[in-house]
Amino acid sequence: MLSGLSYNIYHGRNLDQITAWLNNLPQSFDILCFQEFPHAYIPYLQDHLKPFHYDFHYATSFKHGEDDYGELTLTDRTKLEVVAHSIVPLGTSFIEEQLLKLQSGRSALLTKLRYEKKSFLLVNTHLLAYASNQKRREQLAVVMRAVKDYLEKETMPVVVLGDMNYTSLLNRDRLFNLIR
Repeated sequence: MLSGLSYNIYHGRNLDQITAWLNNLPQSFDILCFQEFPHAYIPYLQDHLKPFHYDFHYATSFKHGEDDYGELTLTDRTKLEVVAHSIVPLGTSFIEEQLLKLQSGRSALLTKLRYEKKSFLLVNTHLLAYASNQKRREQLAVVMRAVKDYLEKETMPVVVLGDMNYTSLLNRDRLFNLIR
């Protein structure tokens, strides 16, 4: 069995505390998926996160000023083999682009992994924060098309993790129907 954690670290805040918490756990996670991880802090995490047996894969989701933020997927190389990975661009919104001055666009990081001779696809994504749920469903549809491309080549389980920014105040049936 594998263990995993998905966490939006909000522009890389409290990275020291998050790293210390992870290092003090009785057992390390096999998969870590972070959203809003600052690209500049990857070397810090590589130097401070123990044990040191993670493969790191990164996809820029947005740029704010000089800083890149995105999805960071870490996988335990002693248990998991990285077969392939790809980045799926998901676009942006007027609010994020024009009002918040975020450059680039959201993304999803797809990683095909092998565990005990069986493949599975891991999706780490961060959907738009300042947009309608309709726009987020459109982004998920793009992710699902990319997943379908993988599945046309090989049937395998799919695990989707990330920050969906989907409000529970609105009808979730459409979201669940899309995922099905």
